[in-house]
Amino acid sequence: MPAARPAAAKPRILCIGAHPDDAESGAAGTAALWIAKGYPVKFVAMTNGDIGHEILDNHDGELLPTLENRKAVTRLIRE
Repeated sequence: MPAARPAAAKPRILCIGAHPDDAESGAAGTAALWIAKGYPVKFVAMTNGDIGHEILDNHDGELLPTLENRKAVTRLIRE
């Protein structure tokens, strides 16, 4: 028999995707609703995306609209 959860405990939500951004693109709206209710939500990517996933050298929260970044995106589009 599963252990009963105390009435005051909040559920903790874990969104798991196979590839980077899978969980976010599939469950972001639902996750936002859970977060709005005060529940903790965590996203997990099971793989690092090293096959078929292009990673540019920009740190999270520090992406700037520079000429260098625009050239990098243009190069990817042309490839």
